[in-house]
Amino acid sequence: MCPKCGLKFDAIAQRTYEGIGHDIKKQVQRVHKAPEAWIDESAEVKCPGCNEVFTSEAVRFFGILSPKGMKILIGLFVFGFLAFAMFAMFKSF
Repeated sequence: MCPKCGLKFDAIAQRTYEGIGHDIKKQVQRVHKAPEAWIDESAEVKCPGCNEVFTSEAVRFFGILSPKGMKILIGLFVFGFLAFAMFAMFKSF
């Protein structure tokens, strides 16, 4: 549902995401973006009624994760990796 005009529409059909190929091309061109920005951009939709572009929670990653859930998953992965690295480093002493 559009936050501006309230129109209900299929968010998947109205995505503005250009695809992983576009992301790779931008990385090669050295246009660095944080993972959070990639997630937000890949979940953007355009309202067919008023043309408002916004991040939709209806878009799902891996079929189950919302954009907020995907950010949490990435955060937990980074935290787990750092915790394991610290454990391995202190265990070696």
